Amino acid sequence: MFDKINLKQVVVVFALPILIFIVDLILRWDFFSVAESDSILLFSFSFFYELIFYTTIFFLISKSKRYKFILILIFSTFLILFQIIVYEHYNYFGVTLNNYSLNFFLKHPLEAFSLTASSINLIHILIFFGVILFYFFLINKSVRILEILSKKFIKIVLFSFFLLTAVFQNNVRFSSASYSFTPSNLFSIVYVIRENLFDENFLVHRGYVKRKFEIKDKIISEPKYNFLIILSESVRKNNYSAYNYNRKTTPFLDELIKNNSVILFKNHFSNSVSTQYSNPILLSGNFTLERLNHPFIYDYLKKWLQINTFFFSPQAMKTTTFDQLYNSTLDNFVFQEMTNLNRSNDLGVDDKEFLEINLPNLINKQNKYFGIYQFNNTHFPYNISKYSKKIFEDKTSKLIDKYDDAILEQDNLIRKIFNQLESNNLLDSTIILFTSDHGEAFGERGRSGHLQTLYNEEVAVPMWIYLPKDFNEIIKQNLFAYSNSNTSHLDILPTILDFYGLLDSAKLNYLPIGNSLLQPINHNRKIPLIGFDMLETEGFVQDSLKFLFTKTDNKTKYEVYNFKTDAQEKINLWNSFSKKDKSEFINSLNLIRSKRLSYKINP
Repeated sequence: MFDKINLKQVVVVFALPILIFIVDLILRWDFFSVAESDSILLFSFSFFYELIFYTTIFFLISKSKRYKFILILIFSTFLILFQIIVYEHYNYFGVTLNNYSLNFFLKHPLEAFSLTASSINLIHILIFFGVILFYFFLINKSVRILEILSKKFIKIVLFSFFLLTAVFQNNVRFSSASYSFTPSNLFSIVYVIRENLFDENFLVHRGYVKRKFEIKDKIISEPKYNFLIILSESVRKNNYSAYNYNRKTTPFLDELIKNNSVILFKNHFSNSVSTQYSNPILLSGNFTLERLNHPFIYDYLKKWLQINTFFFSPQAMKTTTFDQLYNSTLDNFVFQEMTNLNRSNDLGVDDKEFLEINLPNLINKQNKYFGIYQFNNTHFPYNISKYSKKIFEDKTSKLIDKYDDAILEQDNLIRKIFNQLESNNLLDSTIILFTSDHGEAFGERGRSGHLQTLYNEEVAVPMWIYLPKDFNEIIKQNLFAYSNSNTSHLDILPTILDFYGLLDSAKLNYLPIGNSLLQPINHNRKIPLIGFDMLETEGFVQDSLKFLFTKTDNKTKYEVYNFKTDAQEKINLWNSFSKKDKSEFINSLNLIRSKRLSYKINP
C-alpha cells in the first residue's frame, strides 16, 4: 500500500490530525479525566476519523493544479479560526459547540462575536499568524507527499472516509462532547444546517408558533384599576442601589421606596436564565419549557374583564418569532420591526427613542387597560441612548460602567412613565409591577452574560410593585409583610388575577404552581429554577438554601448554598449534609422535574 510513500512521509501526512487530536485532549482534559469508559472509547474512536478526514482534505487539495497554495492558505486560516471559536466557546461555557449555541451564533452574531473579540490582544494576533504559518507548512508538505499517492491507498482512504462519515453523522449528536474536535464540531454544524435548510429536527430551538386555546366563560366585570408590567432585560438586583449597591443607579426607585410608594421584594427570582423560557413562565404561571397552547395573563383578563391590552417592546419580535408567542388577544402590539428606528444592539432599538414614540400610547382614559412595557438597553453590549449622559466611569470594568449607566437610564425612563401617568391623572388608578426576565453575570465564576448558570447573579432579579394611594390598606400591609419572602416569576400571574378577584383555579386552563403575593406564603415552599441553554442545570430555592444540579459533558455536580449568609454563593454545603438529606434534595428535584415534563391541562 505504501509502495510510493515511506514511513517518514506517513508521519508527516498524519502530523496535523495527530496534533489536533492531542490539543483537544489537553484542552478538554478536565472532561476526559473524569469521563466514563464509554466516553473514552468514543473519543479514542474519533482518532481514526481525524486521520482519515484530514488526509482526504489534503488529497483533494493535491488534485488542484492552479490554486493549490491559495487553498492551503484558506484551509489553514479557517482551521485555526475554527479552533479559536470552539475552544473559546468551551472555555466560556464549559461545553463544546452544540446545536443550541450554533443557532445562537446565527441569530445573535454580534453578541456571539464579542465573546471572542473582546479578549483578543496583540499577543493573540501574533500567535494566530504564527500558527497559520505552521499549519500552512504542515499541510503543504502533506499535499506534496499525497501527490504521489498510490491508487490502492487512495481507495482505502476514500472508502474509510465515507464509511466513518456515515457512522459519525448518525451518532455524534447523542454524545457530541465525547468525540474529538473534528467529528464533534463538524457534525454539530451539519445538524444545524439540516435543521435550518431542510426542516429536520435535532432538538434545536425552532422558534415559536401562535398559541391556540379556549378559556372558560366567566361573568365579565369592569376593573377598578389599570395594570402595567414594566419588564426589564438582563437586570440583576445586585446593581440596584435600591438593593444596597454602592452606586446610585436607581435614584427614582429609591425615592419611591423612601416615600413608601412601592413595595420592594427582597428575594425575587427568575425561574430561568433565558428570555425564551423566563418570559413565558412569567406570563403563563406555568413552570415548563414546552411550547404549550396556554393562555397568558392578558388572555385571561381580556376574556373576563372589560379591558384593553397592549404590549410595547423595543426588541425584535418577527426575526425571533417572538411575535407569534406573544400576540394572541392583544389589542395593541408594537415592537422593533414596526418602527423606523435603527438598531442599538442585536436585540432591538434604543429605549429612549422607542419610549418617546410610544409614551402617549400608554395613556387610555376611555377604558381600563392591562399592558406590558419592555426595555432593551440593559442587554449586552449595554449601549445607552446617544441622548443620555454617561455617569459611571471606573477603569476596572468598562462593561459594568456601561451596564450601570444603562440601569440608571432605565430608571430615568421609568420616572418619565410615572410622570406621564400622573399628568394624565392615571397614576392613582394604575398598579405597576416591575421585574426583569433574568439577571446578568460579570465574570464572577469565569462566566459573563446569562444562559449559563443558576447562581444569583443570573437569577436574582429586582421586583417592586406600585399601588395607588387609595388602594386597600390591608392588602398593602400584607404585601409589605410578604415582601421579605422568597418570590419568583411564577407568582406574578396568580397575583395579578388575585388583584382583579379572578384567581379561580377551576376556570384556569393550567393550575399555577406559584403563590398570589396577596396571600400568606409558605416559607418552606420550593421555587424551581432551570437553565437549559448552554448548560443543563436545574434546582430550587427553599427558605435560605439553593440546591443546584448541573450536568456538563456527562459530569454531574451537586451544590447547596445558603444565599442569605453566603451572598456570593462561594461555600458549597453539599458535603456537609447527611446521606438522608442529600436524598431528600435529589428526590425533591426529581418531583419538580417530573411535574415540569408532564404538564397537564386543568380538567
